[in-house]
Amino acid sequence: MSVSSTLVPPATGPSLAERLFVPANFIANLAKNAQLLAASILLIKAEKTALAVAVLVVANAIPTVGLSLWFGRLADRFDRRTLCLVSDVVSAVAALALPLWMLSGAPVNAGIYVTNFVLAVSAALFVPASNAMIKERVHADRLGAFNARFEISTQAAALISAAVGGFLMKAVGIEPVLYFNAVCFVVSALLFFAMGRKPAVATVEVTDAEGKTTTVVAADAGTPVRAPIVKISVLFALVLVTVTLSNVLNPVFVLETMKASEFEVGLVDAFAGIGFIVGGLFYKKIAKLGNFTIAIGAFVLCGLVTAFQASFGLVGMMALLGVGAFILCNAAIATRTLLMTSISADRVGRVFGAANAFRVAFAAVATLTLAQFADSQNVEYAFFAFGALIAGVAIIFGVLLWRTPAERRAVSW
Repeated sequence: MSVSSTLVPPATGPSLAERLFVPANFIANLAKNAQLLAASILLIKAEKTALAVAVLVVANAIPTVGLSLWFGRLADRFDRRTLCLVSDVVSAVAALALPLWMLSGAPVNAGIYVTNFVLAVSAALFVPASNAMIKERVHADRLGAFNARFEISTQAAALISAAVGGFLMKAVGIEPVLYFNAVCFVVSALLFFAMGRKPAVATVEVTDAEGKTTTVVAADAGTPVRAPIVKISVLFALVLVTVTLSNVLNPVFVLETMKASEFEVGLVDAFAGIGFIVGGLFYKKIAKLGNFTIAIGAFVLCGLVTAFQASFGLVGMMALLGVGAFILCNAAIATRTLLMTSISADRVGRVFGAANAFRVAFAAVATLTLAQFADSQNVEYAFFAFGALIAGVAIIFGVLLWRTPAERRAVSW
């Protein structure tokens, strides 16, 4: 497949939407994950088990699994910027509702489950809509570099949220953090609004191997015809599984096993956030290896590091979590790029919606299983099982993707 002529010239630099997208995504994910952390700490203090947090994760997974595919189809039919704005506004209202619920004297646990359920519904809309916006607003020749920044903003927010939330909860309490989360969602909405309306669609003429020329959306110029989307989606899901399990097991280890405070929870995850950011900056140095090789290799290494994360005390967890996050970031960027470049622009919403439903269900089942294992056995053993899960899935699907010539070509970009 080759591009024979360009009807609309490629962008020479980042557009306004591209420049605003990363901070908007970071702020929204920071608020979402800080909200989940605050809710988790409230439940851990009340119930003193990992299972209580796992139940919250499963409850959050229900609307995501049930609605993501439908929301993905909406994202392929309606204006994606508007859908992102709706998601942020609903999230801001839900984040504000929890501290008001607590002030009213209503049962705290009920408020946690209700408000986080609404946040999960909102996130189920945000994921396919925001990913579809990337395809329509970021030119194909800038997609790889943008995905690196986008993935850093998403996962670093998930990891840094524990640091920011832990520090703030120790300093001012949980209720002010919940108000802070609501403000963050409002700021994200304002940034999406500032991106402006959907631009005109850039198109190119593409000539296939048989000499036939067709006009396609510019973002689809390099899209493989028969890419193994389902198998790539499993690897894409593994990133969220890893982050979710870390967010559940790490606080349990720090608070219950090490008998430390919320401050140490934040300190541990600060190392993860730093590792993730440095890993994203490192990605361009190894990009020539190919996204498939980077993804499989990084997942296997991450699994090995994760297995020993709780074996050397609090200091050991900080060091290994930083290294693991550094490695995971490269896997996350590689799998996102593999998936994004495998989809045509008119199907991005539904594919990411389906992938999001699957990855959240996968994360919920893995979290519930390992949380029960941690409560009944030992948190350190749960981390060994955690590491084996990451490495095992990566090896299995690496072999499945590589065993046929067609799929080997599709993932060797």
